Amino acid sequence: MSIGTISAHGYELTDNNLFKSNKEGNQFVFEIPMYQRPYVWRKDNWEDLFNDITDNESGYFIGAIICINHGTNSSNNYTVYEVVDGQQRLTTLSLFLSAIYKELIDRKEILRKKLSSEEFETFLENNSGKFTQLKNSLIISSGGGKFRTRVFPQNKDNVDDYLNILISSKLITEATLDYKEKIDKNPDGRRLHLITKAYEYFAERIVEYAEGYNGEYKDDTNEQIHRILEILSKVNSSQLVMIVADSHLSANILFETLNNRGTPLTITDLIKNRLLSQLKEDFGKNKKDFEKYSQQFIEIIDGVTKKNGKDIPGGEQERFFRHSYNAFRTEWNSKYPSNDKKIPTFLIGKRATLYESYIKMIEFDPVAVFEQIKNCAKIYPLIQGLTGGKNISTSLEKAYQDLSRINGTTSYTLLLYLVKNSKSLNLNSNDDFEKICQLLISFFVRRILTDIPQSNMLDPVFINFIEEIEKNNYKGDSIHENLARILKEAYGKDDNDERLKSRLSEDVYSKGSANTAIRFVLVKLAEYYLKKESVDLWKKAHNENKGDFYNWTIEHVLPQTLTAKKLTSKQKSWIEDWIKVLGNGNETKALEVQSDNVNKLGNLTLTASNAELGNRSFAEKKTMKGGYLDSILSKNLNSYICEQDVWGAEQVQARTDLLIKDILEIFKW
Repeated sequence: MSIGTISAHGYELTDNNLFKSNKEGNQFVFEIPMYQRPYVWRKDNWEDLFNDITDNESGYFIGAIICINHGTNSSNNYTVYEVVDGQQRLTTLSLFLSAIYKELIDRKEILRKKLSSEEFETFLENNSGKFTQLKNSLIISSGGGKFRTRVFPQNKDNVDDYLNILISSKLITEATLDYKEKIDKNPDGRRLHLITKAYEYFAERIVEYAEGYNGEYKDDTNEQIHRILEILSKVNSSQLVMIVADSHLSANILFETLNNRGTPLTITDLIKNRLLSQLKEDFGKNKKDFEKYSQQFIEIIDGVTKKNGKDIPGGEQERFFRHSYNAFRTEWNSKYPSNDKKIPTFLIGKRATLYESYIKMIEFDPVAVFEQIKNCAKIYPLIQGLTGGKNISTSLEKAYQDLSRINGTTSYTLLLYLVKNSKSLNLNSNDDFEKICQLLISFFVRRILTDIPQSNMLDPVFINFIEEIEKNNYKGDSIHENLARILKEAYGKDDNDERLKSRLSEDVYSKGSANTAIRFVLVKLAEYYLKKESVDLWKKAHNENKGDFYNWTIEHVLPQTLTAKKLTSKQKSWIEDWIKVLGNGNETKALEVQSDNVNKLGNLTLTASNAELGNRSFAEKKTMKGGYLDSILSKNLNSYICEQDVWGAEQVQARTDLLIKDILEIFKW
């Protein structure tokens, strides 16, 4: 696979020119673009870096960075590299070096007062070169008596934090700094920021090492300087590989193959990087507009990937971009001039393919791409069921939530398209979309339980239907009617639900996604029976060990186990009761009946007292506090159970038949 022109070089941090100059004499400058994520390394990262460098021999390998060469500034003889990956590491290393410089300069001033002029002159002769080299590894001349930083962070807060540190470290003054914007000097606020905390962490560790862990060199400034220079030597000799690519596409695809110690980029980072990079180029000097777009992008992504401030698991960011592209790919093709190469209308599956598609759109019209993403991001949380919206009815919001719960997210491509174009498609009411959601839910219940169609066929179902809508000009009810047709065709139009009935008659409880569907079906049965009674069967609790979990869980009436190594006399009596009912006292026969029936639909219900019910006898499960009779579900989902005096194969089969009949009614299509 060709990914463009790439060169890779191994460098010692300063001794072999990464922070000095290359073989042509050009200085290296590393710019972290605004579209990159903020500085996020924390104490464990700083600690690992410090310990790895200081505890190992010189030349320790500290990782790789990926850059794009933006050419050499001819007047000042430095080459600018845009950092695609490695900004956390580069920023941290420069903070480490800044802390070393500050501690050395402070001790140099102490010696200036302690030593005679001749002794101090000798000290300078021996060490000035090292101080100058260290300073040059952090700042370089930009002409006219001004200096710029070797590493330049990405957003305003990070920049202000970093520049304040360099100024306080006596590396540069505000007057000689080549930076046109005002620096925020709020020291109290800055102490809370990670860049400042990182610098302070390294300063503390350096002082601790310099003075000796038992304070034996606390009053020996010469020895402290010697020990700090030991750290500097280790940092300078540490090995880092710089990989230089010729384009963003090459750099980001290359990143996919590397296993770095930094925080991994997501598909959102890759697309965001390219989009905001292109916008920055297009806006030129109009920095305020660019910063507005950058901030809006962060808010957009938070809107589709967070709920109550917490990240939603499951690759939501990548899914959002894939659905947004697939839903409107025909529209995107129409934007291209007829004599230009159109965006290929292939299906999106792999990350590199998705990224490549967005790159082509971004290069053509980055503002239009941004606006499209923004518009889709307003809709996406609605169809995820994360936000209701002022025009969304409670029942439609619940339908969206149910679609998410049954893993119907593949259909978001279609829903994005329908919601965005609702007016032109004559889908003007909540009822229109509720009917569509119920149809999709019925389809996904069947799909998950029977594994038909296969998951790799789902994207084409919805993408092709969008094209069918556009080709045949479907409106209003005809969209629902034809969606029902294509879903039935995808599932098997001549099936007549025999496949679903057959599957529900088998063992339905197992590990994996099928259990998600079974719990969903049981909840929908309970809600169907409950009618107007209100109980939240989706409510979750949180436990430090278990994480988030449902209050109402699947309960096996006939227990999953009838054996145990250590039993109390009471537990033995429960198991004996089950063996008597299932096998007339014959344990082997009882276990056979249990094995054949324990995971059948008719043996499953919902309870908020799973741990308490356990493998108790049927009579106790029925009558105990929190048992079947004591449950709000006693007169609906558990009504048949509560009517029985014993529980065995006959009862499991009878309840299975009853539940299947109601399931087919609830999920009819």
